[in-house]
Amino acid sequence: MIFEDKVRESTEARRHTESSYEFLDRSGRAEFQQVRNLLNSWIELFPPEERDELVARIRSNDERHFNSATFEMLLFAIFTNLGCRIEVHPRLPNDRASRPDFLVTYPDGQRLYVEAVLASEFSETEVAARRRTSVLLEALDGLESPNFFIGFTSRGHPDRPPSGKKLKRAISDWLARLDPDAISEEIDNGQPFPTRVWEDDGWRIEINAFPKRAEKRGLDTRSVGVISTGVQFASTWKAIRDAVRHKGGKYGDLDLPLLIAVNVETMSVDRIDEMQALFGKETFVFDQNNLDAEPRMQREPNGAWVGPRGLQNTRVSGVWIFENALPWNLASRRAVIYHHPEPRQSLPLQLRDFDHALAENGCVTWARGRKIRDALQLSENWPEK
Repeated sequence: MIFEDKVRESTEARRHTESSYEFLDRSGRAEFQQVRNLLNSWIELFPPEERDELVARIRSNDERHFNSATFEMLLFAIFTNLGCRIEVHPRLPNDRASRPDFLVTYPDGQRLYVEAVLASEFSETEVAARRRTSVLLEALDGLESPNFFIGFTSRGHPDRPPSGKKLKRAISDWLARLDPDAISEEIDNGQPFPTRVWEDDGWRIEINAFPKRAEKRGLDTRSVGVISTGVQFASTWKAIRDAVRHKGGKYGDLDLPLLIAVNVETMSVDRIDEMQALFGKETFVFDQNNLDAEPRMQREPNGAWVGPRGLQNTRVSGVWIFENALPWNLASRRAVIYHHPEPRQSLPLQLRDFDHALAENGCVTWARGRKIRDALQLSENWPEK
């Protein structure tokens, strides 16, 4: 069991430095009891000798460990609900030391290997920097601000842990000099919200003060109301491509199809990201002899499945791309299975029951099918009852 059966009464929102496990284990809200029940039921599906390692990763308070372990459990649950038999970390006939996550056998005897992987648009350095930012947010949430909510826009990330006490003192002194009634009147007359700029270690924060309504002043509420970390140009497609490339070459020649399931840790992933990851980056070519003509779109040979010599990574029979699937958002997440145009071994046809894409004759077609929530028998408004 991952979560103990105990009384939980907290209704507070998740704290900035709190891990997913810590929050789930603390929250007394009904929807998160649903999530705990689901995860506890999933862990029971695994062979007993595999459970301790998964539970340790989930409880480690490392978000990457939590996300990878729960994603593996999600895949295990999906195939279990399809009536499949699953072997965890099967030994390969080619005697490779590395082993895929699962060997899945359908009721009709068709088999495939399944490998789970996370793809993040953030590097380890960026993740560490964001963690330092969260520490500061936690400090700001403890700021006593009876008359104002504060919002801030952040540019960059600190190279070392910033001084939360120093910033809190500066903001407190600034807010103490502001009159909420006078500022409310100024805002009603079209004036901007009061702003204070704070810079430290190459990190710039613009802090805004939002006056509370009179009846809300003096109440014990969270002080941070609005957060913006600025515009970030992410390479989501590269993260997906690199994950597929890495896993595709890990096991050598296989006797069965290989399906790589990629959970993309991002706010959203669209078809452009997915197509670029597998088939190459979109580029537009202009006719130098006729610059007024419409540019022609083509793809660079830098995808997981298309390289300078054409189709490649044919060992990877398919890629199942999940849009940041987490235990509490499964009712709304996209997930599409892309089938390799010319795989060494084709995926079982049953996988075409899900949303999928087929590449044939130089074109890709998408077909609708079962959603994640359908395979898991979850309601559309999961995890709310």
